[in-house]
Amino acid sequence: MEYRRRSHSVYLLTYHIVFVTKYRKPVITGEIGDFMKNHAAYLCQRFQGKLIAAETDMDHIHLLVSLPPQVCPADLVRTLKTQLSKEVHLNTTYNAQVQEYLKGDVPLWSPSYFIATTGSSVMEKVKEYIDRNGDKFIEELFELLRIPSISAQSEHKPDMQRCAEWLAAALVKAGADHAE
Repeated sequence: MEYRRRSHSVYLLTYHIVFVTKYRKPVITGEIGDFMKNHAAYLCQRFQGKLIAAETDMDHIHLLVSLPPQVCPADLVRTLKTQLSKEVHLNTTYNAQVQEYLKGDVPLWSPSYFIATTGSSVMEKVKEYIDRNGDKFIEELFELLRIPSISAQSEHKPDMQRCAEWLAAALVKAGADHAE
């Protein structure tokens, strides 16, 4: 990553930003995710910033953003969450998909978010991580979703056990000390 120059400053300020859907509902389809990434790039440019990388999963979005020093990152996050939600709800097709999980006048995003500054070497690692693991995360989610989940029916007890074992293994693989 190269330093960015403005008339009175030279800077390299990058942020890794993550926000999740309300109740972590899986409302972000591939098409909605692509729309969000493109619109996020546009919004970052409006703040004189640059979207370096973006990846969506069904219930969250990762953004790697470069911003000039005069821009407050919280202002960008507020704008991204507000405008992405607004534009998704204005699109009748996208809104119908979201309404399958979030009924009524429920916000698209959880009120919380994650943000961390990244140095140039850390930023490259974050970008590589996002680029390298996007397909893996989607495949893991589909693997989980393929397990029948009718937990109230006794004939599905083996499926629920398999699901619990899959989740425990995924948590340990992700770094948890212990999962039962």
